[in-house]
Amino acid sequence: MWARSEYAGELAVLSTWLCALLPWSVTLFSPPELTAITLRFVPLRLLSILGAELPGERPVLFVWQVPGFVATPGETLAAVAWLAGSAGFLVPLGLSVGYYLRDDRVERRFTPRLTFGLAAASVGLVIATALAVGLSGDLLALLAAAAVTPLVAGLVDHRRAPGAGRTRTYGDPVRALGLLLLVAGLVLLVPLWQHWQATAGTTVPVGILFQLGFGLVLLRTERV
Repeated sequence: MWARSEYAGELAVLSTWLCALLPWSVTLFSPPELTAITLRFVPLRLLSILGAELPGERPVLFVWQVPGFVATPGETLAAVAWLAGSAGFLVPLGLSVGYYLRDDRVERRFTPRLTFGLAAASVGLVIATALAVGLSGDLLALLAAAAVTPLVAGLVDHRRAPGAGRTRTYGDPVRALGLLLLVAGLVLLVPLWQHWQATAGTTVPVGILFQLGFGLVLLRTERV
């Protein structure tokens, strides 16, 4: 892949931080004489309403506040799935900070077992959070399938890859961050799909596209 050599670590860290800063979705709702723009970041929601003032509306909500504030059952389900996805994103964010602070030490000690252990921890956080906040049924199944799919695919790829002399290995924090960003991106597709079903207006998956794109780039990065 085009991202090679000693700059791969910097790319992995900056990609993760950019995904943390970008809104994973943006919703535009524009009925007559009113425009509402909703930005959903991993940790919080920002709402801007132009043309009217709605009593009781709160422009800023942290992700754990959103499920108790939105009005419709469909939006509540989407908010709960979003909360679970945000919990899973703590793993790549924590790894990126540790990698930035101690890059040489992290690279020396990284192993494929650690990569898949971190991915399993992210999956576990997603599912545990979803269960803790009462998510069940089809949406829980979709959330679990989205979280597990990259982990399973990575394990299969690792088993099939040649052992000696390969330039792309799962014992690498760069590739680990790629796998974790794929987990986060696929998980956030579930609340995105729920918003498409239940939310008025047009919802665009801005940050999700970056998470999936950066995840694939980092997984294919060659270390030379």
